[in-house]
Amino acid sequence: WVVSAAHCYKSRVEVRLGEHNIAVNEGSEQYITSEKVIRHPSYNSWTIDSDVMLIKL
Repeated sequence: WVVSAAHCYKSRVEVRLGEHNIAVNEGSEQYITSEKVIRHPSYNSWTIDSDVMLIKL
């Protein structure tokens, strides 16, 4: 699982693990497409309350 902000929600998310410098491909990165994305049930896009989501890898 990865924790992120709910305002970044997309139905599918690609997570990049092992990244140390986004400007350089070091070869140690792993790209994993999300299996499931869950926004907090009380997330409010107007007030940004409960701005959290879980990403299942």
